[in-house]
Amino acid sequence: MTSPWRLISNPDLASFPTTPEGWAARMGSDQRTPEDLSAFDAWSLNDPEGRKAYDRMQDMAQLMRSMADDPYARRVLRRPRIDLAGRRRALAAGLTAIAATLVIVAVSPSILARPDVYETRRGETRRVVLEDGSVITLNVNSRLRARMQGGERRLWLDQGQARFEVAHDADRPFRVFAGDQEVRALGTIFDVHRKGAGLNVVLEQGVVALYAADEAKPVNAADTPRPEVVLRPGQSAIETTAGMSVTAIDPAVTGAWRFGKMVFDNRPLGEAVAEINRYNARAIVIDDPQIAAMKISGVFGTGDPEAFVQTVQTILPVEIAAQDGDMLLLKRREN
Repeated sequence: MTSPWRLISNPDLASFPTTPEGWAARMGSDQRTPEDLSAFDAWSLNDPEGRKAYDRMQDMAQLMRSMADDPYARRVLRRPRIDLAGRRRALAAGLTAIAATLVIVAVSPSILARPDVYETRRGETRRVVLEDGSVITLNVNSRLRARMQGGERRLWLDQGQARFEVAHDADRPFRVFAGDQEVRALGTIFDVHRKGAGLNVVLEQGVVALYAADEAKPVNAADTPRPEVVLRPGQSAIETTAGMSVTAIDPAVTGAWRFGKMVFDNRPLGEAVAEINRYNARAIVIDDPQIAAMKISGVFGTGDPEAFVQTVQTILPVEIAAQDGDMLLLKRREN
């Protein structure tokens, strides 16, 4: 039987795009699947220059959306025709660029309706400042979409983990959708971690409410029923297949990832290994369920699996069975 702790190999990329343009089309599609996300992550690691080109394309798309909403650009296009040939030539290049952008907007308004996309890869974190002043910190292997237009601030955490420092705006609810849950705030600091079908929400400051939601078709905030859970600072809501539970936590411990640290307090070694593997290309592998169940406590760096393994060997009866550039296999140490 295959151990649940064995690292899953990269997907077969043969059936997926191989160019930045192809991935831009695939990742912008409403038909995108979780397999697409995994394949995109693998392609990004294998083709860093292609990923840079993809990021430039996303930045250009965001610039186009900004120009479409720019009142100055619209005023320029509404000005009367200029009679002086010299002035026409002087302005021709600038007007052509603005007009081309607005033509694209007029032909494809659905492009403007698409949210901005922010992503990180393995070992990468990212800080994003939204147009309302809210600050988002993305953990590794995360993907977030944000749509800030209109009377609501809507965000979708497709995968991974993000910390939100929400700028207060009583007239525009800040709504984060993740799976079948919505986390809503006005001005506060909280962390959302999406783990497959489960969810973990940690509140540092303020108040957040959790609602049952359909992330594909969210209704207006005013039309939602009463929240399922309301969190206070120092509380965490954990969603599993068994339902939602609220526990007391220390945000300084749960937020240690922002400083490159992991804090474990009597955690199963298998869970600790799964956590550190999120941050590193070199994976720690455990084939023995008994080893995975051993408990460990301590503060460890997220980016140093070798140091983690060395510490584990000093406090638990385990040792390295095999290793190469991509893997460290642990086994029980013989007496």
